[in-house]
Amino acid sequence: MAFFQDFGDVALWEVVRIASWKTIPGDAIVIREGDHGEGFYLLLEGEVGVTLLGKPLNTIKPGGCFGEVLYFTGAAGRRTTTIVSVEKITVLEIKSDALRAATDGCQAAFNKAFMRVLIDRLTQANLKLARR
Repeated sequence: MAFFQDFGDVALWEVVRIASWKTIPGDAIVIREGDHGEGFYLLLEGEVGVTLLGKPLNTIKPGGCFGEVLYFTGAAGRRTTTIVSVEKITVLEIKSDALRAATDGCQAAFNKAFMRVLIDRLTQANLKLARR
């Protein structure tokens, strides 16, 4: 997965240790806007839809992540979007506390990956606004 391009072997093994694999059926709410959350997800298989205030924003395909904003906002944060599985999905779930307790190298690799994701999302949002 491109998400892990900056992870060395040690950091990848650490991800395996702190993550849990989950299979979620289709048409299931994975994250609900406004709820408290404890972790984020890396999508391995399937597709999810992203909505905000009931309006569709995006679709995330395998290799994408969601729910990572709470890693940066801390325990007081709330989910900013709703994520619904379009079909059966497989995800890696990583609890924010587990990542905060991970080694500096693992955290730095995640931070770099999240920065790429957020820059891509900002670029896509700007393109949508410019086309209006």
